[in-house]
Amino acid sequence: KGVRLNIDPGTLRVASNNAEQEEAVDELDIDYGGDSIEIGFNVTYLIDALQNMSQDLVRIELSDGNSSALVTNPDAGADWRVLVADAGALMEAGAALDDPAVRACALRWMALLERDTAGDSGLLMKLDTMHTSEPQVQRDTGISPAMRGFMMRAIGEVKLAAYASYLTADELARMRRHQQGRAVEWRPLIADVVAQMAADPSPAPPQAAALAARWYELFQDMVGSDPATIPRFRLAVQSEPLLQMGRGMTDDMVEWLRAARGS
Repeated sequence: KGVRLNIDPGTLRVASNNAEQEEAVDELDIDYGGDSIEIGFNVTYLIDALQNMSQDLVRIELSDGNSSALVTNPDAGADWRVLVADAGALMEAGAALDDPAVRACALRWMALLERDTAGDSGLLMKLDTMHTSEPQVQRDTGISPAMRGFMMRAIGEVKLAAYASYLTADELARMRRHQQGRAVEWRPLIADVVAQMAADPSPAPPQAAALAARWYELFQDMVGSDPATIPRFRLAVQSEPLLQMGRGMTDDMVEWLRAARGS
């Protein structure tokens, strides 16, 4: 279901149609003085974004009616600008991933993502997709693909440090190899699982079984097949709040995948 936004100086007109072609329209006062723009939104994305914001004002950033739009907390921009500048300075200086300053930057990055998405993994996936596929969003935020990659690697090292109390050195080395190689496969898998669960919540269809096979193969690449490793891995995830942040794969999704796999 879609919703149309007509943006004019000082006014936002929101219109939506139902299956019977009945139209609902509302108008809001806004702080805008540019050219008129009409843009269509997936209503689910818009609702997800707005539900995760507690303030009265939001900012919608876009360049024209054909570009993606970024819905943000107007008060959050300053925090991100400072963080992006600090991350850029670390990259420019050639800081290593184990540098304490890089670790601190990664923790701040995780905290801001958690704050701005309210821990909503679906919204996090959508924001991540926008950042990776929309050059305009990259320019507007200052987060280049290189910076995103640097910070994702830094966050990976922070999480490995959290796992260190639960896993052996060999298990951690395996997870590091996974992060450096196949970890990029998790985002599209999670997006496919979310889409399939929304289309059909039953774990019985063959599409669910195919996703479960992808998940299990990727999971084994990350933690191995030793039965002794998996309980300690799960204990780490359950016990360490840091490992819950930006996880993407929720407990409900894991249970659905296990059911689809028949385990």
